[in-house]
Amino acid sequence: MGKYKLIERKANPLDKTSTAKKFYACPKTEKALPTRTFAKNASVGMALTPSEMEAALEQFGTKALEYLLIGHSVEIPGIGTLRITFKSEGANTPMEFNASSMIKSPRILFTAKPEVREAIRTSISYELAGIKADGREYKDMKEYKEAKGITTPSSGGSAGGGQQTTDNGQQTGGGGDNGGGDNNTPGGDE
Repeated sequence: MGKYKLIERKANPLDKTSTAKKFYACPKTEKALPTRTFAKNASVGMALTPSEMEAALEQFGTKALEYLLIGHSVEIPGIGTLRITFKSEGANTPMEFNASSMIKSPRILFTAKPEVREAIRTSISYELAGIKADGREYKDMKEYKEAKGITTPSSGGSAGGGQQTTDNGQQTGGGGDNGGGDNNTPGGDE
């Protein structure tokens, strides 16, 4: 389940005079899963022991870095590909280009396989993991509503038909413009 926090931000950061604000979802990533735990789970049903799986993963990481540094992309089977990318300043002529001073910000780029992207897009569900508004953190929708003096009606529904977030952060409803699909909202990665 993908966890997210709602963060209150200016609705239009380019408009310096506007004070209008909106809530945007930002991913809340849990701490990294230790390699030992991942190896133990990944080795279930395999001929490798968890220790052998952990050693294989560590070796994969070492060798992947070696190949990335010499210009190869590295495929992670069933997941996607890693490659190095960077930014560059321009030079007027090829002779004026100096790689050591004009190539900037090298980083690793991961490209998921199409079937992995599709599985994530169609299978993920979301859970509210907090709200940040007015310089304060709220652990859930219930705490936010209590602090703001917002009462929830005991019956009735949403007039808009879109998704609603329950007090425990689960998404319900659908069918409206925000009921899922490919909408580009701040905080998304497309």
